[in-house]
Amino acid sequence: MTREHYNPVPLGIPPKKKRWSKDPAFAETYDALADEFIVLGELVRARRKADAAGCELHTTLAPKPGTSRRSKTAAS
Repeated sequence: MTREHYNPVPLGIPPKKKRWSKDPAFAETYDALADEFIVLGELVRARRKADAAGCELHTTLAPKPGTSRRSKTAAS
């Protein structure tokens, strides 16, 4: 597997979001998806910090085989 450098393309989102936010349908939908945008932002920051391709970041954050993400008390 070749290592790819993560290099995002600037999209100029803040000016567009400001303009689009004047549309009530956009504002309502954007607010409804706020959690997803937060998670996506954290993923992008983690990729930048790790300087990793998506598959490398996934491998780094994946649980070890035989372990569970759930706590044992929650499963009981």
